[in-house]
Amino acid sequence: MTKKMVFDILNLEKYLNENFKLTNYVLKIMKYRVPEANESNLGMHTHADAGVMTILHQNDVEGLEILTKDNGWLKVKVSPNLFIVMAGETLNVWLNGRLHVPLHRVLMRENKIRFTLALFELPKSGKSLKAIEQMVDDEHPLLFKPFKYEEFIKFHISGGQGIDKYAVKAYCGVSS
Repeated sequence: MTKKMVFDILNLEKYLNENFKLTNYVLKIMKYRVPEANESNLGMHTHADAGVMTILHQNDVEGLEILTKDNGWLKVKVSPNLFIVMAGETLNVWLNGRLHVPLHRVLMRENKIRFTLALFELPKSGKSLKAIEQMVDDEHPLLFKPFKYEEFIKFHISGGQGIDKYAVKAYCGVSS
C-alpha cells in the first residue's frame, strides 16, 4: 500500500504492476542479544537498506534510531501496533533520487533481548534496474546507471570502494 501511495503521488501508477513483477519478499526475524559489559551497545551499524522497501515490527525493546535530515538521531518508540516502513536504495534508483532513504541503526540500551520482524522487498535476480523514464528530465538528470541487483549486493557486502553512506551512489551513481 505504501509503494502504491508513492507511485500515485508521483503519477507513476502505470508502472506499479511492472514494478511489482520485479520484486520478491523475504521475511526475517532478527535477534539482538544484550551486549556484555565490555562490548559496545551497537546492535546494527548505521546503514540504508539496499532493497526496495522494508517493513519493521519490534518487540517491546527499543533500539531503532533514524538519522534526521539535520543529523540528529530520532529514537523510534515501540508500540504493539506500530509498523515502520522505510524506503530502500533500489526504490530511490527507480525514482531517480526523488525519495529520501533513511539512514538508521540499532543501539541496545536495555538489558533485554530485542527481536525485530522485518519484511524486505527485494529486486529479483537477473533483472536490470534503472530509473523510470518519467523520473528523468532536464530538472532531474539521471542519477544512477542501470545495474543488476545481485552485482550491487556483492559490491555492498564486500564494503566496496567509495561507500560512505549510500552504497548505490558509490556503485552506480552518475558523477556530475
